[in-house]
Amino acid sequence: MMFERRMPIFTKGRILKNEMLELMRDYPRNVVEIFLASRSDGVIAGFDLNVDKASVIISRGIVKYQGEILVLDEVLNVPYEADGSEQVLKLRFGDHYQTSDFAGRGVSVVLERGVHQEDEMEIARFNLSKGAYLRSDYQDFDDFRTAHNTLNIVNQPYSSVSGQTLSPVILRYFARALLQYRTEHAHDLAIVYQVLNQEVSVSRELLANYVKVRLKDEGVRVESNGDLHQGLGRVLKKAKAEQREGGKMLSGGRKLIVE
Repeated sequence: MMFERRMPIFTKGRILKNEMLELMRDYPRNVVEIFLASRSDGVIAGFDLNVDKASVIISRGIVKYQGEILVLDEVLNVPYEADGSEQVLKLRFGDHYQTSDFAGRGVSVVLERGVHQEDEMEIARFNLSKGAYLRSDYQDFDDFRTAHNTLNIVNQPYSSVSGQTLSPVILRYFARALLQYRTEHAHDLAIVYQVLNQEVSVSRELLANYVKVRLKDEGVRVESNGDLHQGLGRVLKKAKAEQREGGKMLSGGRKLIVE
């Protein structure tokens, strides 16, 4: 048994064969599928969100759904209205289709009321009061889940090797906030370096175990993205309290010993 690396050669006067075209079609797709085979369904990269006074702006991105890799190769502007109701920005995956020239699957970007269905994937949600503007400039870690007038990306299913996890946007915010408390806890430093050293997702399993160990609470819930976000928020509060207690010990407990 063997395998080989084979690339078509195009020269003037040669006949273009179906096998050559098939190789050009299949090789890059196979490489991507093999590279991402261990990743769960969810956002692979991109789909970064920004807002202005009239629309949510979605960057180019890659998403995995039912094992398939789909690419958004243009920036989209999705208009929104302030009507006082909760709205969900989501991807709606169509059925497979085939024509005489192409086979594929369509994906619609939808903003509407209600929760997402089985053939949909949530990207963000918000509840915008009448007359208000949507914002995405988060003031603190808890602000990612503010109920009104704030773009909530906590439920966005980011792909990882152990299931859907939190967006790197949230995790980078967490890591930088944790560093402000000058933590020396080994688990804190490990997760911070893991987050800040890469652009891809952090394993859901790693985050769940980190939250459990750091909070010393085997009963802590880590089933959903909301649970993970809440757990990480508790870690930040604990690190802040530890910094305060450590500062008091240093300022009030120092002794000078002369031998």
